[in-house]
Amino acid sequence: MEELYYESHGFRLSYDAEKRLGKAEWRGFLSSAEFRENSMLCMELAYKYSTIRWLADQKTMRAIRQDDLRWASIEIMPKILASPIRRMAIIVSVDIFNNMAMEQLTKRAGNLGDLVVKEFEDEATAMTWLLQPIPAATQA
Repeated sequence: MEELYYESHGFRLSYDAEKRLGKAEWRGFLSSAEFRENSMLCMELAYKYSTIRWLADQKTMRAIRQDDLRWASIEIMPKILASPIRRMAIIVSVDIFNNMAMEQLTKRAGNLGDLVVKEFEDEATAMTWLLQPIPAATQA
């Protein structure tokens, strides 16, 4: 069952302990402080509940500033790669600039190790993929 972890005007974070799934819904344009705080909350949830599946719904998220992109590549990407998350579904934004920023972030990360990331247009398709069994060797 999905449980709310945190919510603000531009962000909603929830989890499903049974499915070991974290879900971040990014909405609109966020200030640097909001983007960074929310990103850290995602990592807090991922580690606290040992989530192996992650849904990042960015459909209505707006562009990310270059400074925040650099910060995320230095502070967040290493935490994601070291986390229990093994499968991440991203629902792509309708904002072309957000999509370009996310591509840059993934490129900067380089080798993703055991993490598999896929992009989707809708939540139903993303969830179908996320909930497929994950081989035991790659689970944390």
